[in-house]
Amino acid sequence: MNKQINSKKTHTNIKIDKIPLSSAQQRFFLMSNYFENSDVYNMSLGITINKDLNKDKLRKALITLSQSNSTLSIVFNNHDGKVTQSLTKIDDDNLPFDFIELRNKKYSNSDNIRPILRKFIKKPFDINGGILWRFLLIKINSNKFYIYLVMHHLISDAWSFASFFRKLSSIYMDKNFIPIKDNYFLKTFIPNELKYLKDVQAISTDQLFWKTYLNEDFSELKLPFDQSQTIKNKDFSNLICNKLSNEELVKLKFFAGDNSSTLYIVLLASY
Repeated sequence: MNKQINSKKTHTNIKIDKIPLSSAQQRFFLMSNYFENSDVYNMSLGITINKDLNKDKLRKALITLSQSNSTLSIVFNNHDGKVTQSLTKIDDDNLPFDFIELRNKKYSNSDNIRPILRKFIKKPFDINGGILWRFLLIKINSNKFYIYLVMHHLISDAWSFASFFRKLSSIYMDKNFIPIKDNYFLKTFIPNELKYLKDVQAISTDQLFWKTYLNEDFSELKLPFDQSQTIKNKDFSNLICNKLSNEELVKLKFFAGDNSSTLYIVLLASY
């Protein structure tokens, strides 16, 4: 195995603004510090590419994307208990990009690279000043690559992955991508949220609306919407019941543990 990994990354903060955290970010930051050195908020996605990829071109595309997307440049700073966020300049020196070339034929089977991926995905982020995403390119041969993106939930959600790869593809394929710096979240959303939280009258109006709305009678909520409820218990027709074997239960528990989750969350996701 021939392994090439970037040299140690450095974080050079460009103090554009010391911007307060949104309410959601405050919750995630608090919980991330509570679960110190944990991967519980790591979000990842992998894609198989069955064609040749130019590593250097991909690096340049990632730099262009990170410099045009402020979310990818966010770092959090904790000064005497006061947490703010600012933007760091991402360039060729600190780009969170790793490249691994696996020449052994056994790695053509994706199952054999899982230990490498697990280590990459589960590595905790440094939420106190560190870049909160990283990218891995694995080369199996000239026509087979794996790419993996890991982001911290502080700067992303499930929707972020589609946007990330759509823009990255456009840049890599030279599809007239215009790198416009998007600071809406930092410059508009957070100030508006802070303004709202200080507006006592607006909050009172919203509270009155929801108290009135939630006091009304509701019709029965039938879930799921996307499929018919064909499996029914004869005694409780409003429930969907599936019985798991002991073997299936053990496998699901192992799966949940390996992914820093719980059996309940796994079953909820499958439902």
